Amino acid sequence: MLAPVWRTSPRLDDGGGVWGPLSTEGTTIYAGTGNTCSEDPSRYGDSIVALTPDLRMRWHVSTRAPGIEDSDVGGGVAVLGQHAYVSSKRGYFYELDRTNGRVRARDDSEPFARNGGGIATPTGDGTVLLVSGGEKSDSAKDAEPGAVVTAFGLDGAVKYRMESERPLTRYAAFVAGVGFIALDRRLIAFDAASGATLWSAPLGDFAYAAPVVVSSGVCAANDAGDVFAFAPPQLR
Repeated sequence: MLAPVWRTSPRLDDGGGVWGPLSTEGTTIYAGTGNTCSEDPSRYGDSIVALTPDLRMRWHVSTRAPGIEDSDVGGGVAVLGQHAYVSSKRGYFYELDRTNGRVRARDDSEPFARNGGGIATPTGDGTVLLVSGGEKSDSAKDAEPGAVVTAFGLDGAVKYRMESERPLTRYAAFVAGVGFIALDRRLIAFDAASGATLWSAPLGDFAYAAPVVVSSGVCAANDAGDVFAFAPPQLR
């Protein structure tokens, strides 16, 4: 077993988890981290981190808010050119300089609380980025807390929004100008430029997992354990 090279906390077995996918452009590994068990603020929990291939720290940006529990970065980092994009549960969407971690812009998605922001990974087709805004009401009280997914252009302007009963939890998949997203018990294919629905299909239940595009079509799985495969005309 390999020895740890770096930790999110100096205390043994107190590290913040990595809940989302790792990203790389070939020279640096990017990830979001969760809160440590002790809420230790001294290291890399609740942060956006950039690592060398041998797992040495290049830079990190803390998203921690004093006095707010569970303010972790639950999704992954989208890398596009010299920029890195990520959402945090504090409810902010960040644009960073991927070379040094400098925050270039920050957008407030205004969730119901400062630990109810998005946990999905921003994704896009090279012209837009689809970002989860998290929960709009308290999920402990409302079974369907309401949510908004926002598409940003690369200039930071809002292109369109999609409303849903529950937040997007993983990411939307894209291919050839078409996006595929699992929202409110349905798989939805939409035009990446406008957000217009091209078609949708029932999934029978909510879907925590993201759809995946393969050579034969699009696959999706719901929370009940059912797996679906579709062969849309956009992929034929």
